Amino acid sequence: MKLSHVQIKVADINKAAEDFRRLGFEVEMGRENATNAFIFFGNDVFIELFSMAPSTEKMAFLLGLYRGRGMKDRWKKWSCRKDMLLDFAIEGKTPERADLKNFNKRREEIIRKGIPCSKPVVGSRKPPNKPKTKFGFFAQDIPDLPFVVAAYTVSQKPERSNHKNGARRIKWLKVECTPEHGKMIRRLVGDDKQIRLVRGSKTRPVSLCFEGLKGKLDPSLLHGLKVEYEEDK
Repeated sequence: MKLSHVQIKVADINKAAEDFRRLGFEVEMGRENATNAFIFFGNDVFIELFSMAPSTEKMAFLLGLYRGRGMKDRWKKWSCRKDMLLDFAIEGKTPERADLKNFNKRREEIIRKGIPCSKPVVGSRKPPNKPKTKFGFFAQDIPDLPFVVAAYTVSQKPERSNHKNGARRIKWLKVECTPEHGKMIRRLVGDDKQIRLVRGSKTRPVSLCFEGLKGKLDPSLLHGLKVEYEEDK
């Protein structure tokens, strides 16, 4: 599998979208009155900004009943009240393996690797000026591991993106992880170069590095996202 996208949790989706536009990114709202927004980099790894009202945490119990422990714990994680780089998702490496039709096969493969998973959730979205599309996701029972998504049934990604700040793609996501979780992630994604693992006392995504940035980004507009720059290495 490979890195699909990263998630940044924000308290106010409209303010976050505007702040990232001020940073020079093209930002697309998920739908009318959306609680999420997207920063695409052509047909590559993308960023999802999302917000959740504190009251939605109550849905975790029902998700646990109908979709399993993994989804319950993931929903609780997504309900946190802090702006931050919170989570990341993986998908099949090829269009066929990422296809929603084959989604249950990917789940069965992961379970055979010794990693229990929730039942899948399938939904749809209708973004502005684009056709309706379906998507699917499921979560491992360990909420610190990446969750798994299927590719959109109708692609939402533009052929190319033109961010004013010069960013062409996400070069890598740095993930701090315990030795045990690091082994599990490698079993899932192999040697995916867009995921950099570093040993830590807990497992969490910590930073992004962009390819092509013309300059450094204002931290006060990043909503908890830490950006690393190649020239700092």
